[in-house]
Amino acid sequence: MSQHSVTRRTALASAGVAALASTPTLAQTSGRKTFLLIHGAYHGGWCWRLVTDILERNGHKAYAPSLMGNGDRTHLLSNDVNLATQISDIANLVTWEDLKDVCLVAHSFGGWPASGALERIHDRVASIVWVDAFKPKNDEKAVDYISEFSRKALEEAVARGEAGRNPPPAKTSHGDFRVKGQKIISA
Repeated sequence: MSQHSVTRRTALASAGVAALASTPTLAQTSGRKTFLLIHGAYHGGWCWRLVTDILERNGHKAYAPSLMGNGDRTHLLSNDVNLATQISDIANLVTWEDLKDVCLVAHSFGGWPASGALERIHDRVASIVWVDAFKPKNDEKAVDYISEFSRKALEEAVARGEAGRNPPPAKTSHGDFRVKGQKIISA
């Protein structure tokens, strides 16, 4: 891969840095700021790595959690994980880390849980940046924005009880559980 090729990660980082650099919080004031970066669908907090590195190199504090069921937390995905769960992920991080004057940054689908979390943490948020993010209105559902094909597949998976289910590790004939050939648990 060429050094100059554009990937989803570098594109998001470029958009994120440009958006953050143009916010009054970063561009017009000095001092350490706190950023809470919320990823979009189908990835995790890792997608903000370049942005968090730049922010922290410049003396800011940056949080980029993976929402429940995504990224490094895919092992927690179940039929019980929903938008309310991800809203709580954000609100709880702000509460337990005692974050104040936060610049909340939401990308794509991240606009849904970020909007919901704002109802609980609005007094701790100084500014909001929407990076190509949804800004839902009351009673709108994310599923209303996906294609008919994807909606049908999702409804069928839910009906079969498969949505959000992680398959168990493969079991060998000896009773050992293996992941890519490495023994992880003995039965």
